[in-house]
Amino acid sequence: MAVIFANCPSCLHQFSLELGEVKPGRHRFTVLCSNCEYIIRFNYRLIMAPGSKTDLKPKEIEEVLTLIDDGKNDSEIKEMLGLSGYRLRQIRDENNRPRSKQWDNRFRDEQKTTVIDMIREGNTLAEISRQVPGVSKRKIKEWREEQIEEGNPLPELIRGVSRRQKYSDEELIELAFMNPGYGFKRFVEYLGVRENFLLDLFIEYKKFTNGEEDPLAALQDPSFLTLVTESEYKKITGKSRVPRGLGRAGGGRPSKASEKFGTGRRKIGDNRGIPLPPQEFKWGPYQRKWGTKRIHDLEGPMTIDSWIEEKMIQKGYVRFSEDAEDFSKRCGAGSSAGIFRKWMKRAGLTLDNRYGYWIVEERSESNPIIDWIIQRVNLNGYISRQTDLYDFAEQTGAGKTKFNKWMNKAGLTFDKNLGRWYLKD
Repeated sequence: MAVIFANCPSCLHQFSLELGEVKPGRHRFTVLCSNCEYIIRFNYRLIMAPGSKTDLKPKEIEEVLTLIDDGKNDSEIKEMLGLSGYRLRQIRDENNRPRSKQWDNRFRDEQKTTVIDMIREGNTLAEISRQVPGVSKRKIKEWREEQIEEGNPLPELIRGVSRRQKYSDEELIELAFMNPGYGFKRFVEYLGVRENFLLDLFIEYKKFTNGEEDPLAALQDPSFLTLVTESEYKKITGKSRVPRGLGRAGGGRPSKASEKFGTGRRKIGDNRGIPLPPQEFKWGPYQRKWGTKRIHDLEGPMTIDSWIEEKMIQKGYVRFSEDAEDFSKRCGAGSSAGIFRKWMKRAGLTLDNRYGYWIVEERSESNPIIDWIIQRVNLNGYISRQTDLYDFAEQTGAGKTKFNKWMNKAGLTFDKNLGRWYLKD
């Protein structure tokens, strides 16, 4: 007999309750508080602690074995009798009963058949796990071993990650030959492909052609580079810094005795020693494919890639205020500004903060902000934060706090004494 001491949750009156015979498993009963007549419901579950064989009577062990022979798994027996999983495994082992295979009920025969067929077809482990939802890689291996033990020979599982290509192998190779000197790193970043995969593809293609055609060497061909000055490089690329290792060392401009003196933009001082690769990417008969990832797994009738491509053909840009409702309706994505921004970024578009447009960032030799700066300097001979800051922010759309940054990008030099920016000689 067991006695429970408790307090009423309504009036906190203390009372005792005799349970009588305590049986394993889950039980529920109801009592009435003698003080406030509040109905109190109790749930209790008795779990047998793991121990020796003598903890259970022979009759109780026989009951467990009967349930095991009826096909009950350990989870079901635990719910019925309140025994621990450890004790149930002991009883199974001591009485020559197989271990519980309670998780096998989760899988359908159709799933197992699909897995076996995909192994025969030579699919990778990652592909099988992805295309048969709910089946882990470990379970796939177990099913393969079971089939082999039953006399069904299956090939080795192919390890590795399957890839979904945005561009075909042929397209990547032809694009490399159409853009000699573009640079391997820039090629990878612009197309949004994996560097290791592309490098392996180019090496294999070179071997296939017995070294006669080398797309990697074409991309890295130095004969297509143009030597420019630091200011020209920054103006053309829009970058604030030159490539690593090509910056100016201490000592200022070269002396007049230097062999490179007079090779600059104005035939004085500034060296043309910075290699500039081709800035325009040549597509030939191909078109850019949107999205660096597979972003199609939504419930809408149209993929995001196709939706973006359609908008680019129609008007050349995407705008939240104009297109959010249509985007949500046709692609099945949310219509909030945050979700819209996330998908546009994932598709590789760039936001123009001046007008709120999402556009394809094309490499160009001109930048409207830098063009405005150069025009102002040519007009006045200099540019000053004190006199030109308002016009700069108003006419270019750039922030006032970015004034010095854009002056550096345009290749200007600052005179601390006069507080003015000048074009470098």
